[in-house]
Amino acid sequence: GSKVASAPVIPLEIYSHSPRGKTTESSSSKEGPSTFVFLNGRLTMTKRQLGILGAVINGTWGGTNMIPLHYASLEGYGGAGYTISFAIGALLVTLSMWLLRFLYHVYRTRGSFRKAYEALPSFHLREMWWSGFLSGSLYSLGNFCSILAVTYLGQGVGYSFTQMSMLVSGLW
Repeated sequence: GSKVASAPVIPLEIYSHSPRGKTTESSSSKEGPSTFVFLNGRLTMTKRQLGILGAVINGTWGGTNMIPLHYASLEGYGGAGYTISFAIGALLVTLSMWLLRFLYHVYRTRGSFRKAYEALPSFHLREMWWSGFLSGSLYSLGNFCSILAVTYLGQGVGYSFTQMSMLVSGLW
């Protein structure tokens, strides 16, 4: 038979170093780990650096989320009509990410589709269908309303108002 050359697999795990230098998977101290190591030691980050990176990524993602709506409105699309396009795009990206994850597991299991499928997380449909349906519906309604807000109030004002939901939920 033919042998398949195996390339080194980049681990998806994050290991941390405690303040005393021990490598741990989780820290029992109140502060938690002080340094996180990614990609087999090629990249290390402190908690502060990781938090700043997360804030930058979140701010960039949230701030640019509705930019396609601006360009779609120049072509005559906006409001409710844009929601369908946004939903189809989100569906395609989500399916693509799941396919990439599945193919990664196929690669890790040396071509076994069954083992790759078993390596994926369970959907827990029997337990989660109702709460998943409700949360998805509420998210879709909120997204639709944020699209309407951006359409009529503009990116700066409309999207800022929709992001106040985090402030309200935090104060709640």
